[in-house]
Amino acid sequence: MPPRRPPQHEIADRAIVILKSLLPRGWVAREQGGDYGIDLEIEIAQGCVTGLIFKAQVKGHGSITWSRDDSYCQSVSPASQEYWHGIPLPVILFVVDVAEEEAYWMLWAPPVTESGLYVHRSNALSSRIGLLQESIHNWLRRRGAQAVLHAAPILAATWGMANEKTGRDCFLPVSDDELLEIQWIYAQTATLREVLGLPRSDTLIPWAVWCARSQVTFGTGESFYYGNYDEIVAYLAPIMSETLRQAAARLREEELTRDNCSAKNWANRYFDENVTYSVSEELGSVPEEFWDWIDSKLQDVGALKCRAGAVVRRRSGEQ
Repeated sequence: MPPRRPPQHEIADRAIVILKSLLPRGWVAREQGGDYGIDLEIEIAQGCVTGLIFKAQVKGHGSITWSRDDSYCQSVSPASQEYWHGIPLPVILFVVDVAEEEAYWMLWAPPVTESGLYVHRSNALSSRIGLLQESIHNWLRRRGAQAVLHAAPILAATWGMANEKTGRDCFLPVSDDELLEIQWIYAQTATLREVLGLPRSDTLIPWAVWCARSQVTFGTGESFYYGNYDEIVAYLAPIMSETLRQAAARLREEELTRDNCSAKNWANRYFDENVTYSVSEELGSVPEEFWDWIDSKLQDVGALKCRAGAVVRRRSGEQ
């Protein structure tokens, strides 16, 4: 007798079909291989693809019994949530009622829970697609702003190296790498000031003006010279001092997480505080198969140097 197909497998497949039918026409839903907490990658599209992407896990049920407050507690393993935490994209949990042909959603955010995730009946996809899209946009904006703020230590280090290159012969051409470096500092400073709510347009001279100034001063548009390089560094000095100080102050106010630990340590050093943070990674609940899967991903692109799955198995055998 051939093996029977469990009803839950049929429900799971049906849930994916229902969810895709409820998404706006034009949105692109790509099914993900493996069974590690992500079922779909969904790209928002409005006439053309937008590059706005989120990940989704889909949990199908024959029917859903809602609690008195119209919520449903969906079981999601801590290992899956740990995986979601490392994904640089928003993750949406969809709970699908196959009988009603409706999907309900929630935007996942840390911390990792063991009791399950609560999805509310009011977040029906058929009536709240606009709110879902707004939530995705807001998450991406916040993530982008956080990434800029948490990169302040890199900006500070690169700024320090730029200062060490000043004082050279004014008529010496700046190398392409050094020009790219000072351009990045200039652009990153402007972006960080926006994130911090500091003035930008009235403070920073547009970069194009510096390029034009180099042409006027040295009579050529083919090279950038250290005379202008020194001017830029001197011009940026008070602006950078204010920007980095404000960034350090903002970082000190943030609650400690694994994502901002290094940046908070830099902020403490900026203010000469002898405080160092560390965040331990609690990944003991992640199955060995997960690390085997990551190992295979690295092996596929020729990046694998050591096998984490084998290490986890060896350590498990030692306990």
